Formats: sequence, structure tokens, C-alpha cells
Amino acid sequence: MERRTAPLARTLFFYYAHVFLYDFILGYAIFPAYFQLKGASPELIGALLAFWAACIILFEIPAGLLADIADRRRLLCLAPLVKATCFLIWVSANGNVTLYFVGIAFWSLASALRSGTKEALLYEHIVANDQIHRYTAILGRERAFQEGATLLGAALGSLVASRNLDLAFWVSIPPLVLC
Repeated sequence: MERRTAPLARTLFFYYAHVFLYDFILGYAIFPAYFQLKGASPELIGALLAFWAACIILFEIPAGLLADIADRRRLLCLAPLVKATCFLIWVSANGNVTLYFVGIAFWSLASALRSGTKEALLYEHIVANDQIHRYTAILGRERAFQEGATLLGAALGSLVASRNLDLAFWVSIPPLVLC
């Protein structure tokens, strides 16, 4: 039985909301400083960032295969929860470097689960609604929502972090859960 596709306007509303909420993270702007204030050296922070990139590369192919066999909508729901787990681990780490690495591995997994899944699901809906000519414009608008969310999150994150560093990560979790 073939599944019916939602009207494109409804799909785009939820798509853009997902994009915005996924990157509306108050902890983005402060996480390197957070690690340093918790005792990590600049070299360790560099190693964490390198580990983050390496994990994304390692997770990308298995996540892509999973996106081909699993329900993409479920993967898009799972990815933000995996990313939220990263922040839960970090605020619970209390300077434990191993937990910073574990948290960043969760963030990498979330990124890999979401990377191609999101665009593939969007493309399927655009084709089903005979709107392929709008694909590039939709991706441009997506980028605007993503960058706007990152900018707004960073600005608010710096204000929140000036009062309480951990709170910036705690406040980053609800948008991911809504996502």
C-alpha cells in the first residue's frame, strides 16, 4: 500500500520548524569556553573537535544505509534526541573528559542520522507534489532558517551563559525535544 504524501505547505512548515529548532542551540557559542572553564586545555578542546569530525565521517555511511531501510521521519525525530543526549552528558560530566568525548560522539551520531535523511525526505515530498522546480529555493530558505537559528541561539546563549554556563545547555534541550 502506497503512503499518501502530505500537502507541500504543511510539509514545509514542519520541515522549516525542524531546521530552526535543531540549530537553535544556546550552547553552540559557548561550548569551547565551557570545556576550558571546566578544566580542559586548548589542545584537548582541539582534540574534541577533531574527534567530532572523525565520528561524523565514521557514522555517515551506516546512518545513510539506515536512512535507506528505516522510516526517515523516525530518524528525523531520533536525531535531535540523540543530540540532546550530548548536552545532558556534558552538564553531568563535571569535568570528566571521557564524558565530553562520549557526548560529542552522540552529537556526531545525531548529525550523521540527519544529514542526508532530511534532504531525501524533502525531495520525496517535493516530487510527490510536482514542485521540483522549487527545490533550490526551498533549500535556500532552509539555510536561512538554519543560520538564523544558530545566530539567535548564539546571541541568547552568551546572555544565558553569562549567568550560568550549564543553563545554556539545559535551555538547548527543549527545542531539540520539540524538533
